[in-house]
Amino acid sequence: MAIIWGSAAKKVLKILERCTRSSARVILNLNKYDQVKFDMYDKLKWFLPYDMYLYQSACLIYQILHESCSPYFLGSIKYYNKTHMHETRIKISEYNVNIDNIQRNAYGRKSLMFKAASEWNFLPNEIVSSTSLNCFKAKMTSHIINVGKSNCK
Repeated sequence: MAIIWGSAAKKVLKILERCTRSSARVILNLNKYDQVKFDMYDKLKWFLPYDMYLYQSACLIYQILHESCSPYFLGSIKYYNKTHMHETRIKISEYNVNIDNIQRNAYGRKSLMFKAASEWNFLPNEIVSSTSLNCFKAKMTSHIINVGKSNCK
């Protein structure tokens, strides 16, 4: 379900995030102005809506690249070095991905595959080079938590 929040407006995501934080405060018996984000991660094992979207879309890309998803998605995403190796402004890595047959207009940029591939290309190599899906999920979870904690400092 969280995968649908990737193309939602920031205003809608903010409302959903407030509801999630309020629910966590009630469950954890915290006051209105207490920080709840890290308790959500540590005690409840909850992600905020956009973090959950990033996690699930990255898992989908991993499954597509390792051919463990439904046949509909197979071949829709390729590693970047299999198409070309032009020097661009993004970091070039053997794990970068490229999407074929996607519109490059405003609607195409909001699509799941485009946004997921864009986020994938900015993940550290030690995460995207994982050998199994469970290992990838564990590394992705710790990455999202660490990025969330570093943004709050």
